[in-house]
Amino acid sequence: MADEQYSVHAECDDVAQSHYLKLIFTTENAAYYQFPVFPPLNEAWVTGAARKREGKIQHIRVDLVGISLENYLSTLEGNYHLQKIEPSDEETFVKAPSNRI
Repeated sequence: MADEQYSVHAECDDVAQSHYLKLIFTTENAAYYQFPVFPPLNEAWVTGAARKREGKIQHIRVDLVGISLENYLSTLEGNYHLQKIEPSDEETFVKAPSNRI
C-alpha cells in the first residue's frame, strides 16, 4: 500500500516528526466504523495524533518517533477497508470538515 510518493527513507531519531496523511477507505461506512480503531494510535512510536473524518476519507496528523514514515505506512497494510493512502499537509488538515463519528 505504501505509495511511490513515500519512497524516501527517512532516518529515525528521538525527535518526533509530524506527518499529514489522507487515508481513503472503500466506503463512507467503512471510514465511519474504522475511525475509532484504525489506525491504532496507541503504539509506542506514536507520540501524538489528531484526525478528522470527511466522508470516506480520514485526515490524520501523526507524530512519529523511532520509526520512519515508510515503516509506519507498512503497519497500515492489510486493512481491507483501506483503499489507499495519500500524502497531505497541515493546511488541508486544518480546512477539512469533520463528520460525526
